[in-house]
Amino acid sequence: MKTRPNIVLTFADDQPAYAMGCAGNDTLKTPAMDALAARGTIFDNASHPGSHIGAVCAPNRAMLFTGQHFWNIPNVIKGWWEEGCERFEAPEPDPAATPFLGEMLRRHGYHTFATGKWHNMPFSFHRNFGDGEAIWFHGGNAIQIDLMREKLLPKGGYGRGRPEFLRRGREHWKHVVHGYDATGEWGPWNSYHDPRHGVEIFTDAAVNFIENYDGDKPFFLFVPFYAPHNPLETEPEWHARYPADRMKLPENFRETIAFDNGGLLGKERVAEGWTVSEATAREWIAGLYALTAHMDDGIRRIHEALERKGLLDETIVAHSGDHGKSSGHHGFQGKWTLYEHDLRVPLILAGPDIPSGRRSDALVHQHDLFPTLLEAAGIDDQGTHFESLWPRLQTNPADGRTHLCAADRATMRSIRDRRWKLIEYRPDPVFDRGVVRTELFDLENDPHELNDLSSDPDQSERMAALRHRLIDYLRRQGDPCLDAFTD
Repeated sequence: MKTRPNIVLTFADDQPAYAMGCAGNDTLKTPAMDALAARGTIFDNASHPGSHIGAVCAPNRAMLFTGQHFWNIPNVIKGWWEEGCERFEAPEPDPAATPFLGEMLRRHGYHTFATGKWHNMPFSFHRNFGDGEAIWFHGGNAIQIDLMREKLLPKGGYGRGRPEFLRRGREHWKHVVHGYDATGEWGPWNSYHDPRHGVEIFTDAAVNFIENYDGDKPFFLFVPFYAPHNPLETEPEWHARYPADRMKLPENFRETIAFDNGGLLGKERVAEGWTVSEATAREWIAGLYALTAHMDDGIRRIHEALERKGLLDETIVAHSGDHGKSSGHHGFQGKWTLYEHDLRVPLILAGPDIPSGRRSDALVHQHDLFPTLLEAAGIDDQGTHFESLWPRLQTNPADGRTHLCAADRATMRSIRDRRWKLIEYRPDPVFDRGVVRTELFDLENDPHELNDLSSDPDQSERMAALRHRLIDYLRRQGDPCLDAFTD
């Protein structure tokens, strides 16, 4: 690459890989993502490595900006272990010694700007970005809750804890956001409630930055949307395009879960019996699609702003997300399984030196963007856990990783190659839930993971080989629950 490119990264919250037209979805219309894929490269097998907590978004965003596996990121950045899991913690890494993507770009001459949801604490935002607007410090942290209480509730309103009004819907219209604070204090003095939908707030901030930027430095623009996260609410015009009764059910729809995987549902829900009706699943899908379509329109506006400014040809433009989502898939709702609908994420790149109109089936993580973007900027990745996408973009896309592994808290571990996938389950050691179980799927012939082959004696050798590779990976990454999976 002759000159250092600008970088624009839009990032979704809860967008599964199947929620794009360019991924083969003939119901959902995403013209901006489709156009990006047409002039760039889309990775069909991109997936996330899992999470140590139920808030899957927090560690996945932390991995994106640190380039490290979530087991090796300080808790203050990735999110704290859930109650009862403290005994699994390894020695805490030093947050001050943790390099950040934006911080490294800043040190090497980039102007860094962000708008949208930041889920990894204000101090890390301050180290990553030297500029920003409409910054939403989300994730249940005390700063956001206190600000919402101060800005949105009448004096003498609800007490401490999670404000009651958050359980009344319309959360996408309740963002208390910040202007950029060069001091890094992020107090109420520079926060305000913007009553518009979050997609509009964050899109406008990104477009305004592009239109008004006149600096000599290349820039890094990060736009982490809150869409299409629950609650699945957006403007009526978008919902009208996706009526629930016209939504197709997923191939692997179930009304009930096959077994308690130990990690998804509240203990009470499991005891009561969790069921999903076809009508409810269609409502979930309709809401997911409406929010995703609204976000896609925001992405369109950002890309058009780059084009109007004459910056498109000198900018790496990427879109990805933190994790996938179930909407009745296997009887689940949310992101707390290791099935492909929860693991796979969108990943599209376009720009200088990136092949256009190309699909790659390489086994990649979205966090491979960390070394990829640093390499584009001419910066050493400093020992990242992840792998640059440039070899996958410029050579045989089938080269690179032979396996992808994932973990969900203390209860689930998985490994897959291009065809076969193994999932191991263990009971939750704190809450006394879950099962000891193994699943094996032939993804080539069973992409929806419907036919468990683990009881087939002809597969025993294959399962042993996959399990051996999985344990080796968990050991190298420092899995604090390794012993449970080596019994």
